[in-house]
Amino acid sequence: MIKVLNEEKHAQYMLEKKKFLLKRSMSYELRILAKHYIYNEGLNRPKTREKLIEFCKEDSDKFDEIQCRNIINNAVEGAKKYGFVNIEGINITQKELDKIKTLNNIRHERVAFIMLIISKFNNYVYNFKHQDKESEYYLVFDKLSDIFKLAKVSGKQEDRIKIMKRLIDEGFIYMSTACNYKVLFIDEEGEGIIELDDIREFVLLYEKYVGCKVIKCKECGQLVRQKNNRTKYCDECKKEIKNKQNLKSWHKNKDKYEN
Repeated sequence: MIKVLNEEKHAQYMLEKKKFLLKRSMSYELRILAKHYIYNEGLNRPKTREKLIEFCKEDSDKFDEIQCRNIINNAVEGAKKYGFVNIEGINITQKELDKIKTLNNIRHERVAFIMLIISKFNNYVYNFKHQDKESEYYLVFDKLSDIFKLAKVSGKQEDRIKIMKRLIDEGFIYMSTACNYKVLFIDEEGEGIIELDDIREFVLLYEKYVGCKVIKCKECGQLVRQKNNRTKYCDECKKEIKNKQNLKSWHKNKDKYEN
């Protein structure tokens, strides 16, 4: 599943923040970090393992080196096998956006937008561009659950199937016999209207385009739905700021608490 467009920049950002940045993606981010140590710093396998363990301990004092041994080893071996995936941006054209808007249903539009992004990502990375007698298309081979997770569209399985059926019926996608999805509304000639260079909450980029209230977190720049005028930060940064304020307050009143 698509998580990071530019792995090299992501590794540098991780080192700058000294922590993992994606939720429930420790093994994925460790592999990216291992690539940094191997390809950018020229470290061998043992030294790379040491660096990864050091990073994990810095991220959390609860890190268990023994329990995570296999995760560390797999990250190093995976990094040695594959180099960095570095994509500067994915362009979405006016023609593609106009096609998506014809769905006139924000949940359906999100799914179509995500499938377009995934297909373009796959084309850049794996060269999964194909053409048949009728049209040119890109492939999506992600699980349905992953597609809807990225689109931030919840619901029962039957609801997901209805959305996918509509996209098929209206010529957005075609499901192949191999259970891959062909995305049929690719426009390679048009000028990019939306340039995607950060996939954190990137479905919100589409919502911003269609007029929904979306802002950038003042701390990290991540897109956030503006629930009200007080919304300034993403949930993670808001939590971090609150923890810092609580710690500052504790130090300020330390003597009072101790007495």
